[in-house]
Amino acid sequence: MAEGETVGMMGGGQGYRILFESREGALSDAAGLLLGGLAQRMIENPSLRIRIDSFADDGTGAGAGARTVSLDRGFMIRTFLTDRGVRSTRVDVRALGDSAPEGPLDRVDLYLSSR
Repeated sequence: MAEGETVGMMGGGQGYRILFESREGALSDAAGLLLGGLAQRMIENPSLRIRIDSFADDGTGAGAGARTVSLDRGFMIRTFLTDRGVRSTRVDVRALGDSAPEGPLDRVDLYLSSR
């Protein structure tokens, strides 16, 4: 992702990343466009699955609060995809709270794979 972007491809082309403002859960217009495109791609290719790795910093330093925020974000994205016709069994959500090994905490990483 380029500096200042809130949505983009991760380094090495391994997936997509959506950045959030601290403690915010709303999707930006750019995130909606990305997710809409991914939903269409998944509908056109039934063998595709998506893994959503969601991270958050709730600002308190307490892991449970960060996990809740990350879970909410992950489910919001899953709902976005299923509302557009992607079966929920093809979407895996991992709420990882503040345990990101690198990068910003307030983000969701998306990984597409084939069955």
